[in-house]
Amino acid sequence: MALASTLGYSKRLAGGVVLSGWLAMEDQYPGAVAPANKATPLLWGHGGADPTVLTACQAHGIAALQKAGCTVEKATYPGLGHGSSPQEMEDVKDFLSKVLSA
Repeated sequence: MALASTLGYSKRLAGGVVLSGWLAMEDQYPGAVAPANKATPLLWGHGGADPTVLTACQAHGIAALQKAGCTVEKATYPGLGHGSSPQEMEDVKDFLSKVLSA
């Protein structure tokens, strides 16, 4: 939902964050990326030991988004399952601070 909401929105956004997710409806990209948000920076965080959404989903999704012309910052957290960590939340905070101040 985070990716579809961010990339499909018709107005320019500062950035988008997806955590432990996957790229749904991949066959609709790049057409699903609104022109206003093609340059929207994305942060994709994922637990390196996630048994629910495998890390291969992150790698595959990032590759597809980059092929569609999107800029994606990858953050993988070794040993983290399908949850969050203080480091991930710090990275989200830093990313949001960066894109909101730009």
